[in-house]
Amino acid sequence: MIRTALKFGGFVLVCLSFTLYLAFTIGNISISDPLGRDYYTLNANFDDVTGLLPNDNVKIAGVVVGKVKKISVVEGRARVSFTVKKGVALGDDTTAAVRWRNLIGQRYIYLYPGRNTVTRLVDGKDIATTESVVDLGELFNKLGPIVGALDSRQINDFLDTITQALDGNQDKLGKAIDDLGVLMKGLGTRDASIGRLVENLDTVAGAITSRDQQIRVMLDNLVLISSTFSANTDVLDTALTEFGDFSTYLNAILTNNAGEIDRIISNLDLVTTDVVGPKLAELDSALKGIDLASRVVFNSSRLGEWLNQAILCFHTGPPDGTEVCNQPPGTVLPASAPGTGAGPASTGTGGSNIGGQAATSEAGANSLQVLLGGALQ
Repeated sequence: MIRTALKFGGFVLVCLSFTLYLAFTIGNISISDPLGRDYYTLNANFDDVTGLLPNDNVKIAGVVVGKVKKISVVEGRARVSFTVKKGVALGDDTTAAVRWRNLIGQRYIYLYPGRNTVTRLVDGKDIATTESVVDLGELFNKLGPIVGALDSRQINDFLDTITQALDGNQDKLGKAIDDLGVLMKGLGTRDASIGRLVENLDTVAGAITSRDQQIRVMLDNLVLISSTFSANTDVLDTALTEFGDFSTYLNAILTNNAGEIDRIISNLDLVTTDVVGPKLAELDSALKGIDLASRVVFNSSRLGEWLNQAILCFHTGPPDGTEVCNQPPGTVLPASAPGTGAGPASTGTGGSNIGGQAATSEAGANSLQVLLGGALQ
């Protein structure tokens, strides 16, 4: 009898333990802290919390950090009070959202911590930024007319076609998916290069934008040129026709005079080879000496030093040997006087004595020849 009572008592304790565990689990009550002393309370206002119930979870990054305590309506909006573990610090820029828990409509609160690490949310504070849940029923109601307009027979035909196309190509489809994965992996490794490419494209787009006025002017000029060509189509046609005639006539001339042209080219080659070629050295030397000769001539005249040249006088009548240039008629110079010349050097009507003091009539020419010859050597 005692043994039976002990067994019954053990059975009752086990059932009670399971019952308490289920009660804590269903009620979302922490076994280690059933009174919620390690939690602080926050509030958030939502436009729609359909499906959200007290004791539903509060999560951050997929981890349960609290539960919903109370849901009420304040000024036409749903005010939700929920608890968060004291070890979880949240900034005042935290966002609260109502998210789907499963397909039967259950929801939970999801918190997105902000970046503010200075101002923290404390017990009783409100979260300013919230996101309401999407009502799938309303979405289905909006999609109803679209779904109703679809022909189920056409949808089945489409699915049958897709199934037949994939039938027997599972291996190829798998390989295509694998190749796509490799491609995505390669693109991932080229993330920096793709980023630089996008930046370069942005730079090019910015440069084009900054040159918008210049591009517009260039396009306007192109349009003007096109309009000008269009307005002078007849002139261009005439020019092209005349150019064709010119080409024809030129071809006829060159064909008919091919022998003469060949002879001229041959003679030009002969002149270049036999006449110009041997004189290239002398021509090169002369060209090299032009600068020195010019400098010498300039230096000889820059200080007022002039060459003396005997310039002979002439007369239309026969000389009588008694008159000289630049002297009145009848003037006779001694035989030893400089500048006395032969008959052709005197006139009966007078003349000029320029260069008359030169030693000889060829002295100036000889001096100039020696001067230039020395410069060109």
